[in-house]
Amino acid sequence: MTIVKDIYVPSHSFSDVIEMHTYLADPLKTDGGKYVRGLGFITDNYLDELYAVKVANQQTHTTQFRQITVSISSANNAAYSDEELMEIGVDMAKHIYSKGFQVVVYLHKDTQNPHLHFLANAVNFRTGNIFRQTKKELNRLKVHCNHILNDHCLDQIQMSPEDMLDTAPHDLSDGFEAFEIFDETMMDKAVFFEDLYVRHFSRNMIVLLHLITIITSRFHYLIYQVMTQIIHSNIRQCKILKQLIRR
Repeated sequence: MTIVKDIYVPSHSFSDVIEMHTYLADPLKTDGGKYVRGLGFITDNYLDELYAVKVANQQTHTTQFRQITVSISSANNAAYSDEELMEIGVDMAKHIYSKGFQVVVYLHKDTQNPHLHFLANAVNFRTGNIFRQTKKELNRLKVHCNHILNDHCLDQIQMSPEDMLDTAPHDLSDGFEAFEIFDETMMDKAVFFEDLYVRHFSRNMIVLLHLITIITSRFHYLIYQVMTQIIHSNIRQCKILKQLIRR
């Protein structure tokens, strides 16, 4: 299935936005910055424009950003190019942008399973209000994303809004592993291969049973043929014996 995690960072300093963006836009992860795209920006200078919205609304010392990780199931994302996956990510992020929040989309290619990150400004560029993530709003994001995934024949999000929201505070000084959701991705792969094995095993069992049926049927037919020949032989011998007796 596709995994979505909104990971909470209790940040009140714009330096954390810079650090988060620097990590997410790492050229080694985004193919030299090729797979970084912004929604709600006039230029590619995302950091300056993120900060400008905060200054304009006098919200420079409040919650700074929201970070959402999206891992599309490895079951079928290999059928899509990096450009197509990036477009899918941008379409997903449009839900956040439609609510009045700037968002930067990153496609990471440094793992076996390419995945997406959304970095959203916590300050609304229309109202100046702070981003408040609720389970109800996460469910709306889930529905929006599932329509897009369905259009592309990709596995949908089956997680509940409760499971999509990671409320444990994550400090950037502890590193960025939490944002890569390695455990969830590995679990998804394990489930995928388990299902694949079960389907493969079931299919093989059906084939085997079919072969057994065919072999059994042919064996029964062979027995029938042999018994028929024996019976016919006995009948012939009986006729000959009768003829000899008559003589």
